Amino acid sequence: MKLSVGKRILMFVHWLVSLLFVAAFAVYVIAPNCVMQYYNRLVDAVGMTYVKVIGIAILAVYAALAIAQVILIFKRKKRSERGFITVDSSDSGRVRIAISAIEQMVRQSVGAIDGLTDMKIGIENLDDAIGIRVKASIVNGSHVPTITMNMQRAIRQFVETNCGVAVREVSISINAVTGQGEAPKRLRRKKGQEPLRGEGRRSARAL
Repeated sequence: MKLSVGKRILMFVHWLVSLLFVAAFAVYVIAPNCVMQYYNRLVDAVGMTYVKVIGIAILAVYAALAIAQVILIFKRKKRSERGFITVDSSDSGRVRIAISAIEQMVRQSVGAIDGLTDMKIGIENLDDAIGIRVKASIVNGSHVPTITMNMQRAIRQFVETNCGVAVREVSISINAVTGQGEAPKRLRRKKGQEPLRGEGRRSARAL
């Protein structure tokens, strides 16, 4: 779950106040006389009424932080907002794009890269940007560093240009290596076309 800066600050304040409460309770358990001594000094300095008001105020703030924390944990996005990425937001309105449309853009961007046989795409909303995860299968003998570098470059450039949203990261995992005969028709070499990298060497060794 990705959180905005304001939500992270809220969580940090809640954690800090909780830590102070735990530390105060631990000190009271270890040295109760010392705590009572400081408490009596505070009462003598400001009066019992002010001490109660301060205590109630601290408890009210902590309760508000705890409620906000629970709401933050269990709050879900509206059904209408699921499956969409906000591209632009202003006083005049919002511009959103479906995650399925971004996935189509990713597939279009790598259509000209040789060696790919299959892809599974995941889109992650990172508030001000998106993250793209690709699990791919490649043809046996393909040069993995070249393919993955070309994929990252093509995906980032194509999506940012056509979608208008920043791509923070493009993670690519090679899950399988298939034989040339298992490649889809769109990736198989046509008659008279230049062979894929490494294909000529494998044919020579076979002879």
